[in-house]
Amino acid sequence: MLYPGFLVLILELAAIFICGGAGLVLAKALVKPGDYERRDALLVQGKIAVKLVFGTIPMFVMAALIEGFITPSQLPNYLKLTVAAFSLVAFLLYIFMGNRTNTTG
Repeated sequence: MLYPGFLVLILELAAIFICGGAGLVLAKALVKPGDYERRDALLVQGKIAVKLVFGTIPMFVMAALIEGFITPSQLPNYLKLTVAAFSLVAFLLYIFMGNRTNTTG
């Protein structure tokens, strides 16, 4: 069964796609800078891209640990699927709960 081997790649692929999005943010600044000069657009959009890339560092670390220890192991498929489910939940929590700020009064 190949699914457990691919499902543990959830964090890694998500981080790669987010980094690709950071590259697209920079490309947009080059191609369509709007009211800014290209240099200023790159500075503004570059800050956003750097935040995106730095935000993926914990994801790559977790993905490396999973790839290094879980994927090559002889663990049963249900344990690999459990790791995949936990990594998906951790990713969703990181994305949706990671940037919460106190907005009360």
